[in-house]
Amino acid sequence: MNFDRVSQLDETAEKRAKILKLMKERGWGAVVLTKRHNFAWATGGSDNHVRHASVLGVASLIFFLDGRRVVFTSNIEMPRIMDEELGGLGFEPIQYQWFSPKERWDALTSLLKNLKTASDDHTPGSDDIEPWLPGIRMRLSRHELMKYRWLGKTTGIGLGEACKKINRGHTEEEIAGFMFDALQ
Repeated sequence: MNFDRVSQLDETAEKRAKILKLMKERGWGAVVLTKRHNFAWATGGSDNHVRHASVLGVASLIFFLDGRRVVFTSNIEMPRIMDEELGGLGFEPIQYQWFSPKERWDALTSLLKNLKTASDDHTPGSDDIEPWLPGIRMRLSRHELMKYRWLGKTTGIGLGEACKKINRGHTEEEIAGFMFDALQ
């Protein structure tokens, strides 16, 4: 199955509508999503991580009640994020110098000035959005259902193929290798 940019655009629009509805209900003027799982969910599968050991990604999505959408990251991450992850999804890039925490803080403060804000990364002065996200995620979109069905089918086929290769005497590492090869 091919999950193309058109499908991702549709899915991202659905997620944005859910976020905007929550913003209206809670009285938030902006929402900042930096955690990797929230970034991926809001973008239909895009990725903002560099280090696997961190729950926070290197780029934040900022949604505004007026419909504006921003991706906020450093100047060294922005080209990759826009080219590989968010290109064509309608996010306005706003960057800061990677070596200047003050510039990052000033730019973020300017973006969120006079707005009641929620975030998943403890942006100073913001409400915690995490308790509110499960409620808007529980009903899967048609895009998510298609992805889960494809993933289940593909995984089942791959594991079946890996199991056919297993013989008495194979080590756990060899079997894990069969599974790894089958699921790539």
